[in-house]
Amino acid sequence: MRVSAIPTYLHNSDFYRNLDASDDDSFTIFLMYYKPDPIVQNLSDFEWLLETIRYWGLDDILPFLLEDSKAYMASCCSAEMLGEYESEMPYLKNLHEIFALQGSPRELLHASIRSGYFELVEYVCKSHTIRWGICDAIIAAEYGSIECL
Repeated sequence: MRVSAIPTYLHNSDFYRNLDASDDDSFTIFLMYYKPDPIVQNLSDFEWLLETIRYWGLDDILPFLLEDSKAYMASCCSAEMLGEYESEMPYLKNLHEIFALQGSPRELLHASIRSGYFELVEYVCKSHTIRWGICDAIIAAEYGSIECL
């Protein structure tokens, strides 16, 4: 693999940032740690993406992880399976809980606020067309997540 061939979704990773972009020499990486795209079509893709994210040190809650993985997070993944990745990706537990939640859009919003992840709050608001109000701000303040709003 060459640095110039690394997909854009991995450019914000620790591994990528530590590569010398001016040196386009090839290097070897095991296939299990390199998913060429972030598309998730089945549980195997989801696990492959998680392995890639962990190996490359990608800390962001990526938009495609929120959208494409929702079905797998809610129905197929166990807390134990996700626990394997928790130290590198602590947000996975929150994603699993929120995606498995069968509550109202407002309950989803409050759960995302409690998580403290702005990306998750933004995703819930956009996907359910929710505008936050004073009650949501109070919950955010109670959980120290006011910056999420």
